[in-house]
Amino acid sequence: MMVYPWAYKAVKVKDSSALQRVANNAVQRIERKTGSIYRASVTHEVLGIAGGGSDDWARSALGTKYVYTIELRDRGSFGFVLPPNQILETAQEGYIVVDTVAQAIN
Repeated sequence: MMVYPWAYKAVKVKDSSALQRVANNAVQRIERKTGSIYRASVTHEVLGIAGGGSDDWARSALGTKYVYTIELRDRGSFGFVLPPNQILETAQEGYIVVDTVAQAIN
């Protein structure tokens, strides 16, 4: 899952379309590379309203435009202790997110 502010209130940030575009690009690249399906959305729409998130803080306190929370594998089957055969692909997925956001910043 790749989510972005806001989580603490049911309102989208003013430039949510730009954040959604970058997130969509990242999750599409991940699917092409590893076959994994990630969802891109506003945090409060998929996880509900919750305060205290570092992404909300980075957005409001620092004015960071491209701020995301990424939930990588595992989805709970292994208690977040990945089997060795999933580590490389998970690292590739994380790299794709960082690379996609970095390209958007440039």
